[in-house]
Amino acid sequence: MKATLLRALLFVSYVGPFFSASSAFAADRAALVIGNNAYLNATPLKTAANDAQAVWEKLRTLGFDSGTAPILNASLETTVEAVEAFKLRALGAHAAIVYYAGHGIEHAGINYLIPVDALLEKAVQLKTQAYSLNALLAEVKTLQVPTRLVILDCCRNNPLPERTWSRGTPTLADINDEALGGATMVVFSAAPGTTAKDRLSADDTHSPFATALLAQLGVPGQGLFNLFGEVEKTVFAATDEAQKPKVRFSGDVSPFASFLMHPGNAGSVNGSANQTLAAQPAAQPPLITSPSPELPSSGYYDLAQVFDGTPYDAYNSYTRARILSKAQEKLKAAGLYQSSTDGAMGPGTERAIIDWQRQQSLPATGRLDHKTQASLTLENIQESTPPATPQPKPTAQSQNNKQTPSSRKMAQPAKIGATQSGFMNSPTGGLIDVRGIGSGRKVRDPYTGQILIVP
Repeated sequence: MKATLLRALLFVSYVGPFFSASSAFAADRAALVIGNNAYLNATPLKTAANDAQAVWEKLRTLGFDSGTAPILNASLETTVEAVEAFKLRALGAHAAIVYYAGHGIEHAGINYLIPVDALLEKAVQLKTQAYSLNALLAEVKTLQVPTRLVILDCCRNNPLPERTWSRGTPTLADINDEALGGATMVVFSAAPGTTAKDRLSADDTHSPFATALLAQLGVPGQGLFNLFGEVEKTVFAATDEAQKPKVRFSGDVSPFASFLMHPGNAGSVNGSANQTLAAQPAAQPPLITSPSPELPSSGYYDLAQVFDGTPYDAYNSYTRARILSKAQEKLKAAGLYQSSTDGAMGPGTERAIIDWQRQQSLPATGRLDHKTQASLTLENIQESTPPATPQPKPTAQSQNNKQTPSSRKMAQPAKIGATQSGFMNSPTGGLIDVRGIGSGRKVRDPYTGQILIVP
């Protein structure tokens, strides 16, 4: 069992790459802000209510209809009613935000938000006394706002230290793709499996993550990738590299890149009701200038080289090609790649990888290294077994030409193209996918485990 303390939950929904920048934002932007400090049966918090109050005020200045006040020290009943009221405010909205600051528990892989009146003497009471994150995500999905951003800020201590069922490492569980849904970004204040700080000193009124978030919400013209990239840098430095936020997303990246929390010069939240950004081009994350990597003479890494130094380096070429294809899909959605998502390396894929790395302020290695895989949510993919290749039925001629055991020799790998383009023959007779792997490179035969040389 794992126990987790959530410090903040921010949930953003957005329907497309443009939004109305007008004084009538109530129809375009809606928010729900909850902050819980005064727990009756769990460890009280110091900064959750302050974080919620500050975020509520900031969102109001950005044109969000956040209700008449933030919801502070909410019971379960109050939480449920607040979500229902928020859903009514968000009808027809282009953006919808839910911000939660307070305790939370992760149990059996499910994250729960904890109201101030929860007793939780038994683990089963999480289902009746707490509000699950999955339930909140399901409620927001009913708004038909397709693009979602979730931010989870997790504390370091267990809110229920006296409960034997809740003892464990106070970290937050990751969220699977099914829970994420389509076009969803999740920002963890600390990477799943690691802890976050409630505050850095006794004088602090906000957590280090909330402090960084509030500062970046006031910066105009930032897409979400840039905004949370700056939050990550600030938190990492402020905590002496002890805490590093983590970003995950699914679906098309363009809404995240183009959505501006603070429109800045592109539009004004105090403008007229007819003023919109629809005529403006979608904002893109700026390319960060960094030294170009030293590439092979071909101008790009092949399918084996592009995964060097990562666990995927030991995978069979069939799985590597599938992972590369997923990367190409995400790069294509970001507008950086125009060709087919065929799982083969080439100049276009290489340029797209480098451009993506520069957008994300990552080292421009040109490879799908650890950091690049994480930024594209390509982590923890399991190796796949290549599909079996149908063997031709033996003919009379082939039966007559059979060699005796003493004279039979091991079949040699055929040249690429001997069977079909991008494949070579295994000694077993099956096909090995070597698309994008240069001549003379080593590949592992998925059928026998032998190391072969590409002709």
